[in-house]
Amino acid sequence: DDETARYRKALLCDILAELDSRFSLHDFRTREDGESILFVFDLLIPHHYPKEPATIQAEIEKKLCEVNPHYKVMITFDRGTNGN
Repeated sequence: DDETARYRKALLCDILAELDSRFSLHDFRTREDGESILFVFDLLIPHHYPKEPATIQAEIEKKLCEVNPHYKVMITFDRGTNGN
């Protein structure tokens, strides 16, 4: 329902802000996949960000799993232009 979707998006936004305020989330949706609840989204990261996408994904998923062990992520990473 809409309330659950808003809660999940707000939870994810809080986690992203904690990791790096420059991260920008878009095209967010969730879907159930068996027992897992997938958070599917695009994430814009700074152009020369020092961490690899796999590391960022693992950090996000770890924090989500602290809330609910059934939460998983599927992220499409986008890199910002030179200034971002």
